[in-house]
Amino acid sequence: MIPLECLPAHLLSPSLEGSLITYSTTYTPPSSVVSSTTITLTATAGTLTKISTITVNPAPVASLDLTPSSVTLTAGQTQTFSANLQNSSATISYSLSPNIGTLSSSTGTSTTYTSPSSVASSTTVTLTATAGGISKTSSITVNPAAIPSLEISPTSATVIAGQTTATFTATLLNSSNAITWSISPNNGTLSALTGNQTTYTPPAGGTFEQSITLTAQSGSLIATAIITVKPAPSLDLTPSSASVIVGQSTATFNANLQNSS
Repeated sequence: MIPLECLPAHLLSPSLEGSLITYSTTYTPPSSVVSSTTITLTATAGTLTKISTITVNPAPVASLDLTPSSVTLTAGQTQTFSANLQNSSATISYSLSPNIGTLSSSTGTSTTYTSPSSVASSTTVTLTATAGGISKTSSITVNPAAIPSLEISPTSATVIAGQTTATFTATLLNSSNAITWSISPNNGTLSALTGNQTTYTPPAGGTFEQSITLTAQSGSLIATAIITVKPAPSLDLTPSSASVIVGQSTATFNANLQNSS
């Protein structure tokens, strides 16, 4: 008898050797699906059947956010914007419309916008971030810079030499510069040479009316007030003494009132 191990393999029965036949296939999902979809793959060999379940999910959707979405600036101010890109490796680029002001960077995840130093009127600039075919915008409103101003109150005053004083207040808007005070001609005194308030004291004497200009200055801003200094009222009586004889003579006196009605 010939030993079994000496027989050719093709003469062996399946129960003696067995067999394994492997086939393969590759499933390619569609380019897109609206929602999660289940596919059943069936393999059949004669009367044999096996199945595999394939779940096809929608591809992640790329998204782009740009923050802040809107901002209001005064001419010369800056604002940093940040872009957040998800499910995409595209480069983020930035542009302005109209092309007013500057950007610190034209690409990347953030950029800083610098508004122009001056604008004639309120202007809207659109910042656009683009990545691949996705775009997001932010609205930038650039307002003119507030104009500094200086005012004195009151703008005029009348004082009596040696008797009354006048207090003045300066109002400075849209500036942090110091306020200084001066008078011309330099006749009289001021209680303060700096600050937002001062009091003018006229000289003690004087026989005629005089005009004093009070000036408040802050940087290049100047405001003035006019102070009218009037002499103090006076009354003279002449003669200062007289002698009369009873029943024979009289005495006449003259009063002279000045600087008063």
